[in-house]
Amino acid sequence: IAFSNAMFKTKRRELLSKLMINPDLNQIDHAFATIGLSYNKSMESDNFIKSPTSLYEEVFKLLQIDPSSVKLTKIKIEALFHAHPPIFSSGFLKFYQHISNFQCTKSITSNTAFISGKVIEDTIFHNRPDLEFNFMFFSDLVACAKPSIEMFNLVKANAKLLHSDSIDIRMLHIGDNAITDFEGAKKFGIDAVLINI
Repeated sequence: IAFSNAMFKTKRRELLSKLMINPDLNQIDHAFATIGLSYNKSMESDNFIKSPTSLYEEVFKLLQIDPSSVKLTKIKIEALFHAHPPIFSSGFLKFYQHISNFQCTKSITSNTAFISGKVIEDTIFHNRPDLEFNFMFFSDLVACAKPSIEMFNLVKANAKLLHSDSIDIRMLHIGDNAITDFEGAKKFGIDAVLINI
């Protein structure tokens, strides 16, 4: 649905390489991929949530970077994310435009990792004011992740609050991950569509 901005990853790589004794750009990419994949698996299977700061600490350890600069570096990386925001797929944007013609609630649920939900929300609000969402839930902010029942219960409860005058609420969860988005939603009685991007 949304892709990382290539310029963001390039700038993040450049920033971290300046902190390394023997900079290796491939090693930086490998560290983020390794830590990110491991964390995603633990979120999906155990609903285990870590803060972005703790994930950066793991990356720094893997890259043998002095951990005292984690917090400042994280702030700089968040600024890079804001300057080079994710890119929404054209298919998602067309679908968003289509559903905007109907009376419906639009929301975002996301299993976050290196970028906090607050930063993502601020970035979307600042860079894509044309995309309006009624609510957003990010795993690091709500302390649960997809495909857990807790995340889908949050979505259901908020949709019901927004549509308290409706007897029956129909929900459709759209996502790009078969486990967290499609199977997770279906397991809890929410219709789902899997988008291949």
